[in-house]
Amino acid sequence: MNYHIWGRWNIYAATCHGNDEELVKLYEANGEKYFDKYKFIILQILPMKIPDRDVIDRETAYKKRFLTKDFGLNNN
Repeated sequence: MNYHIWGRWNIYAATCHGNDEELVKLYEANGEKYFDKYKFIILQILPMKIPDRDVIDRETAYKKRFLTKDFGLNNN
């Protein structure tokens, strides 16, 4: 995996959806203007050498904390 923050968020900036399945559906239904109200923030900076599994576990914890799946986001 080894995502660098610039590469990952650059995809969101370029596409509005970052290839998230549910965001793609919203984009296709509503267009780019719909995403003007979205805000993306960095919740935590992790060391480059952290194991991929730890990164995924932390991301999953944030998704649960912010109920993103309940609101139809982060279908991954």
